[in-house]
Amino acid sequence: MSYLLINDIRFVSKEMLESNCISKFNPEAIIYIEKAGRLIGCTMANHLNIQLFAVSTTRAGDSMKNKIKLLFNYLPWQVSHLIRKMELASPYHKNFGKREVIINKPLPNIKETRILLVDDAIDSGVSIKSVVKFLNERGYHNILTAVITTTSSDPIYQADYSHFNKLLTFPWSIGSKDYNDYQKLYLSLNE
Repeated sequence: MSYLLINDIRFVSKEMLESNCISKFNPEAIIYIEKAGRLIGCTMANHLNIQLFAVSTTRAGDSMKNKIKLLFNYLPWQVSHLIRKMELASPYHKNFGKREVIINKPLPNIKETRILLVDDAIDSGVSIKSVVKFLNERGYHNILTAVITTTSSDPIYQADYSHFNKLLTFPWSIGSKDYNDYQKLYLSLNE
């Protein structure tokens, strides 16, 4: 199992900016998908000294999923990792599709702004696809998508840039070595 700690996320976020794909795009603003994309987005925006925006996605069943997540605190990481793999492999995960996109603050005023849309991972691809569609419907078409990892071999949306292609444990993942530290850090990160 691959773990990424808080400092690993900061390092990988900066590495992603140096990729040909992202550096040639030369983003003017970053939009991250809450909550997992926050450290990535903050790191990138601070490094590039550009505007940062956040969006959230919700879906039916999120409240139940959040309650079940509490149980993961009491399971060995091997068990929670196995359950996560089973969830990703199930047709339910990909087909439980529609996401509502919520804007946390007004988006860039200029529709031609080059936007880098970031998140931690693409599992099914439904969340990031929903956000891209949401932005397109509001006139934003100059969007590059980037994630730290793609966990599925056949997501419904492929990021323009994915740093890894495997299941990872992030600092915000229950059972992560950095979970408690990340919870404190998250509250201190400013958009």
